[in-house]
Amino acid sequence: KIVSIHKLVEDTLAFLQHGFDPLIRIETDLQDEPLNVEADMAQMQMAFSAVLANATEALEGKGQIRISVRNGIHSESGPGQYVCLRIEDDGKGMDDDIKSKIFEPFYTKKVMGRSGTGLGMTVVWGTVKDHDGFIDVRSEEGAGTTFTLYFPATRSAKEITAPIYIEDYLGQGESILVVDDSQKQRNLAARMIQRLGYDVQTADSGEVALELMGG
Repeated sequence: KIVSIHKLVEDTLAFLQHGFDPLIRIETDLQDEPLNVEADMAQMQMAFSAVLANATEALEGKGQIRISVRNGIHSESGPGQYVCLRIEDDGKGMDDDIKSKIFEPFYTKKVMGRSGTGLGMTVVWGTVKDHDGFIDVRSEEGAGTTFTLYFPATRSAKEITAPIYIEDYLGQGESILVVDDSQKQRNLAARMIQRLGYDVQTADSGEVALELMGG
């Protein structure tokens, strides 16, 4: 569908903001009239959320994330316009060795403040490539990280994805089990789901999950 990156950022942040640490500041700088992209909205939201999660972990509970959207070009693409989604954090950053491996499946490095399965950045890579885009990553140890995602732009406006209404996702006390070996990710997911009206249990491994389910 034809997707507005503005709406992608605004709707995703509205959904996630209550789960962020209160000491993390989120700033947005959205161009007045960016072009649209033809995209799978669910994939785009997962990729954007994965980069945000990576940034919050790098900040370790305190700092700033800046999100901007601009029309632009990419030096490797030849002619053609792109919509650039940039996510910057002032966290601990990465050295060149870690930066060269972050898109490898199952790669994770706790020394850089990341945990979990190591699939988050692989999702980002796959989503951008599925949409014929590009990713630029700039980072230095102690100087933060910037991810810039380039998506081919379209001037068509035939169908803008409808907004997300929280009311459509509210529960009535149903139970949801969240399983994640990253405590930050687990707590973030649990807080968001609880706010939607569900009863939430958490587990840090498959074994614990099976015990909670009586298996």
